[in-house]
Order: sequence, then C-alpha cells, then structure tokens
Amino acid sequence: TEEATVSTVPRELEELFASHKSMVFRTAYRVTGNASDAEDVLQTVFMRLLRRDESSAEMKNPESYLRRAAVNAALDIVRSRQAARSIPLEDMPSS
Repeated sequence: TEEATVSTVPRELEELFASHKSMVFRTAYRVTGNASDAEDVLQTVFMRLLRRDESSAEMKNPESYLRRAAVNAALDIVRSRQAARSIPLEDMPSS
C-alpha cells in the first residue's frame, strides 16, 4: 500500500500563498529589478511565515503584511548586494 503524503504546511498558509504569491513576487521584483531575487524574496517571506511562532499576533490584513514583508526582504537583498560591491577605502589601490 502507498502511504498518503502528509503536508507539513498549514492549510491557512497554503491559502495565503495561493492568493498572494503573485503580489509578493511583483512587489519584490519592483524593488530588486531581478526575477531571481524576487523568487528568493517570495521563498523567504513564506518560509518566515511557516516558522512564525504560533503565539505571534494575528495578521489583521494579510495583503498589507505580505507586501511590507516582501519590500523588507527585497531591500535586504539589495543592501547585501550593494555591501558586497563596496570596497573599503583602505583597500583602494594607491596611485
């Protein structure tokens, strides 16, 4: 007999993902300008929700919460990319 696959993702989170994944992706894409980074943001936002403590406050407005989470995660990626490109002054070649 085959074993039934049991999802470890709560139904509520599956429904949030299904109804808001496009908005989260578009929001992240607008900030990062990169589809790959936007996919990373999408994954990050929903993984954070999955790991969220059950005692956390209820989301009053999921769309607003997810949009803000997408912007924040996208900005983290943009900042880390900029930090990786910056060169400390002491490492600059001298003329």
